Amino acid sequence: MEARYLTNEDGARVGVILSVDEYERLMEAVEDLEAIEAYDEDIARFERGEANLIPWEESKRRRRHA
Repeated sequence: MEARYLTNEDGARVGVILSVDEYERLMEAVEDLEAIEAYDEDIARFERGEANLIPWEESKRRRRHA
């Protein structure tokens, strides 16, 4: 990953500049991790008896609108 950093007057990093391709790749990774987290939460709720199993696509749809 190639990144350029923005710094303040003291030299502390306060921002980063990424290519569009790198930004999109990172955003896809975030979405994948969010989907995994949603799945894990749904399974935990099911195991605690708090919810019924629902199809994966329905779980993702619900999380997007939460």
